[in-house]
Amino acid sequence: MISYRQLFTALAVVSFIAMEIGAGLVITEIAGEERYASLLIAIAPALMALRGNTLVPYLYRAYTYIEIEGRRDFLSFTAMNICVSMATGVIASCIVVAAAALAMHVDMTTALDVLCIAIASATVAKLIGIAILTYLVYSYALRPQIEVEDFIPTTASGLMDLLTPVAMTLPITVCRYISIATVIAIAMLIAYAATRRRLRWIARNVCENVVSSLASLVSLVGGLVVSSYRQYLLRIEALKAYPLINAFLGIVGGLLYGSITTDLHIYGEIRRSDLFEGLRKSFTGILIVGIAIVLVSTRAAAICISALTLGSLILLAVTLALSKASIKLGLDPDNVVFPLVTGVGDLTGSTVLTILTLLFVD
Repeated sequence: MISYRQLFTALAVVSFIAMEIGAGLVITEIAGEERYASLLIAIAPALMALRGNTLVPYLYRAYTYIEIEGRRDFLSFTAMNICVSMATGVIASCIVVAAAALAMHVDMTTALDVLCIAIASATVAKLIGIAILTYLVYSYALRPQIEVEDFIPTTASGLMDLLTPVAMTLPITVCRYISIATVIAIAMLIAYAATRRRLRWIARNVCENVVSSLASLVSLVGGLVVSSYRQYLLRIEALKAYPLINAFLGIVGGLLYGSITTDLHIYGEIRRSDLFEGLRKSFTGILIVGIAIVLVSTRAAAICISALTLGSLILLAVTLALSKASIKLGLDPDNVVFPLVTGVGDLTGSTVLTILTLLFVD
């Protein structure tokens, strides 16, 4: 008999893979366009990381709020979090686009247009994401037979990775209007927060999210690598699997980091059994994701699966170093280290995939 937990976990994995593949198909279409293509491909991994790093914390805040407070005043709680999410999206988009524009030496007009696309993408993706997550948490959080943590975080990450490139395909005129509307909406929500005496709470959360968002600059480096060689990746259809590879390595890094830091906190050392268990789960995931890649991009399957395997081993070494450093330095695991691990996963996936493509494709 299949339990609720097993059923929802299986659904989460299937939906996650499907949404990441959908994101890859959209990115492939964007890469084939001439205007803005280079800059959009460069910032895409960073923007996707930003969405996941801000919406998943909202998910846990909402889940905790309902468990403690019930459904009382939940609408006001959601409005405050929308304000935080939108403000963070605007600030982080400015940072990412400015860094990419400087690195690629693009003109000011193009940079401003891409900034409008990034802000519009943030607004559309986050509003849709918050609406769906709010419904799921509101509907299922108080049902004891369903463990929300088992399926919603994975689904949320995949959803954000899909919505981000889809929103980036909106016409530039629409993006400009959405950007203006976003700034106005943030001002209105801040005014509402002032009436509820929640300005300090909003400011603190925005600052925390912006700090965690700086880790997305690591993802940006990977995006710049892919953007520089996108023609080679397009030739073998490797971009179709690109978001799935990055997302998988981000999850692997998160799992390994959680297991390693737990061992260091409790036992003072890394237990081999836990390390081997993490590796077993990683390679089981590679098998499942590899099957999906073969179905989507047969020409690039061998290169993509090799990138997954090699990337996982590299990420293990990096995660070991980050885990030990974070314990010694006393860094915040949620707001600093975990987003950094996710960024390193994006950088590793992007770089290894590009190098293997250049080595084996004429």
